[in-house]
Amino acid sequence: MSAPAAPDALEPLASARLSRRLPHLGAALDPEPMRARLQRLLLDGSGLIAEACARPRAELDGDLCSFQYPLRVRAPLGGHSELLALGVMHPSADAAAAFARSALAPVAARWSPAQAPAPRAMGVLEGLGMAVSIFPVNAALPALVEATDPRRMAEALGARLAGVDLVRLRRSGGAVLLYRLEGGGDLFGKVGYAATGEQAREVLAALADGARPVACPQVLGRCAELDLTLISRVPGRRPDLRSADDLEAALDGAARVAAAVHTSGIAAGPAHTLEDELARAALAVAVIRDDAPELAVRLSEALERAGAAAARIPAQPAVLAHGDLTPSQLLLDGDRVGLVDFDGVCQAEPAFDLGRFLAYLRAALARSADPAGEALGARLLAAHTAWGGPAASRQRVEAWATASVVQMAAHRWGQLKPARLRLACALLEDQLARLT
Repeated sequence: MSAPAAPDALEPLASARLSRRLPHLGAALDPEPMRARLQRLLLDGSGLIAEACARPRAELDGDLCSFQYPLRVRAPLGGHSELLALGVMHPSADAAAAFARSALAPVAARWSPAQAPAPRAMGVLEGLGMAVSIFPVNAALPALVEATDPRRMAEALGARLAGVDLVRLRRSGGAVLLYRLEGGGDLFGKVGYAATGEQAREVLAALADGARPVACPQVLGRCAELDLTLISRVPGRRPDLRSADDLEAALDGAARVAAAVHTSGIAAGPAHTLEDELARAALAVAVIRDDAPELAVRLSEALERAGAAAARIPAQPAVLAHGDLTPSQLLLDGDRVGLVDFDGVCQAEPAFDLGRFLAYLRAALARSADPAGEALGARLLAAHTAWGGPAASRQRVEAWATASVVQMAAHRWGQLKPARLRLACALLEDQLARLT
């Protein structure tokens, strides 16, 4: 692999090409000035006061950059609430205004705020070339305005709602909502996740009834009009990887659920090979190549090395794979373990799930400066076999893990996260050493 890149190659805002295309990115990432701008644009005149703005989540997409600004807002009569402002930065103010008129305004016209006073639904920060809206007004997921309306959803669910909370919003991958029911209980709604339809229903039901049942969500219903799938909650909590006990439980739990999935015999989902995964990683690198050419060269070389190392070992037969097995998908509940988010189910060799889990586990441990990540690979593979899973080649597992780390690095660049990018690149250097 080439020598480590210069520091500027790992700092997205240092990219001259990106700065020419979107010159106001630095200003958009500064929380306090953005708090003031969003106050004037969306809240002035309503009596609502934005007291704080957290650092936004950002994501580049060609000539655009999307932002999520969490706001802590005080009401006129006291009390606080959380609002989420959504920004889409364009190369010019005219482009931002055109986007607001054509994409945001029709969605905003359908929004009926559940509480008063309410912010303005949308506006344009001309000096930044940014069209802004208040969640749930979202051009990428227009159905959110209905899916978050307590009155509309109470009718759809046949139950009164105590509230609707946003759990996760992805720029291009959908939203997860939590519907809290009056009198107790809740369920999740996924908007924009087509894979949680009939195919996922079949997989989840089969896993729940298997010889080694996995605690997993059940599909409760589907509303095609809102692109909404309703799913049950899985008991448990996500592992705290800073805890030695939770780390051990996560490692064993991942092996247990992976073995159950891999031996289920369920023939659902598309085929997905290591070559497919390397191609998917190459596409992620291609997205940043023009803006970060030096980093793109490093990442492309890593993919070539992963492919060459894996080619020396034949692939295992394909089985049902989770497709996105990471520590955040596990839920610990005493001696039981649960698994969520079956949107990526496919037919792949077991090394896919094991390699992806290792990549994200090592990244999480690296963020907390925990050196335990080095010994995890052999332990995970041994536990997977002990739980009855098919034996997996260490070399192919590490090749799949390398593809995941390359995607991680490319995505961190596109998310304008230099610290996380540097960590991913350091992790990649260690990962390549494991391929030999």
